[in-house]
Amino acid sequence: MENSDYNELLQKKISKELSDFINELKTKTPEEVIESAYELIIKEDIASVFECINYSQQEAKALYEEKYPLDACYQEWLHNDQTYMDIIVQTVEDKIKSSVSQRRKK
Repeated sequence: MENSDYNELLQKKISKELSDFINELKTKTPEEVIESAYELIIKEDIASVFECINYSQQEAKALYEEKYPLDACYQEWLHNDQTYMDIIVQTVEDKIKSSVSQRRKK
């Protein structure tokens, strides 16, 4: 695949993987879908990264060559020290600070 745009190929592969995952969820019971909701949200967020960011051809090719690059990224996310909860807690704390500040000004 010389002269291939691996960012484009990777984005298409990830998009198909996400679509396949969603189609699989559609065959599940509502309870199984709820249990998979977190995975779906994170995979959708990961997929959106590849719509916005172009990596070097070497980087994109390396991930493209993974059998399931979206799931590989998701598995990496699960082992990440930072979680959505860290981000949510920080967001809530930031809002509380701004609300307190606005209230003091009144």
